[in-house]
Amino acid sequence: MAPAPTAPAAPAVGNLTTLAGTVPVTNVFNHAALPSDVRLHYDQHADTSKMITQSTMDIEFDSSIPNTTLDPLGSTMRTTLSYLDPPVTGDRLITQNGAVFNLAAKGTEGAKQLMLNVPPCQGTSTTTTIRNWYNIFSVHAANHGIFVQPYFCFRLEANATAGFTIGDDADLVKFDVPGKFSAQEPYWAMSIWTALSKSHLFPALSPMKLTVQNNCMCYYCTLPPSSY
Repeated sequence: MAPAPTAPAAPAVGNLTTLAGTVPVTNVFNHAALPSDVRLHYDQHADTSKMITQSTMDIEFDSSIPNTTLDPLGSTMRTTLSYLDPPVTGDRLITQNGAVFNLAAKGTEGAKQLMLNVPPCQGTSTTTTIRNWYNIFSVHAANHGIFVQPYFCFRLEANATAGFTIGDDADLVKFDVPGKFSAQEPYWAMSIWTALSKSHLFPALSPMKLTVQNNCMCYYCTLPPSSY
């Protein structure tokens, strides 16, 4: 079994530097101000009567539109696969499938809350069962300020042990999460791995349970290769 790493402290959010000056992070969410491409993804995901269509997923966000807000290093927080603009979305990140994650850093309290009532995986024999559990778990994590890549946002070409990439879009590289969250990723990873290590979470001797025991801080350990 791989040794458990030491949990890093959750980074502070602090203030954000905008084109108009320095402002504190807010908890606003202005649906009407979302760019049309982002709003399309968000609305389809929010409609519980249907799944977001592949044709919508294929529409990448326009990362050339200037954000009204920049991170402290001056980098945009919009990528072709995600959207964050604090005057519009507060601390909420909208992913390519339209899911919303409130990623305001909650310190150790977020990790503690994640550990409470972790939804168990009832079986690992079918991809559907695993996918349904994974979606429930990702919502549980999102409720406590911890990012888990949405199931249908996994990209084989990402080639990342975390299951997603963090950075600011370059000409030939796409990132799932804006670079401003790079400091929080180790905290997310440790929190998730600790939650997944709870003894009751997976059936005894199941491949997923054994994988979690031997892969510290790996987001992909929640999914068997057949379900990528």
